[in-house]
Amino acid sequence: MVPVPAEAEPGWNEDLAAFRINCPLPREKGQILGLYMDLEPGWGAQAHSRCGAFSYSGSSADHLSGATTIHEIWHLLGFEHYFETNRLESGVGVAMSKRLTSGGMTALQALTYPDIDALRCIFPE
Repeated sequence: MVPVPAEAEPGWNEDLAAFRINCPLPREKGQILGLYMDLEPGWGAQAHSRCGAFSYSGSSADHLSGATTIHEIWHLLGFEHYFETNRLESGVGVAMSKRLTSGGMTALQALTYPDIDALRCIFPE
């Protein structure tokens, strides 16, 4: 667990756009942070690749599953939803499977062999 810095201003975790720009929590190199954002219900879980973090908020805190966590971590590894064709065609990211995109199952069920195989696009060795 990474503690919130003492100098963090009140509301540091209420503005998702500001969080993505400022990345207010320090982390060790290679560390991924998972954190709760004090946002309105309905935002769900989101990856913040620039910050090496994913966040969840609102009602998603009650539904956060292993599959959701894996889904967000795969975003941090450079995977995009299979239907985000504009981003994928422009060379941003690698497509994740429909199953990993949709979630709603246990963590082990969410991953497919093609998802794991596609890691070679990101980590070729």
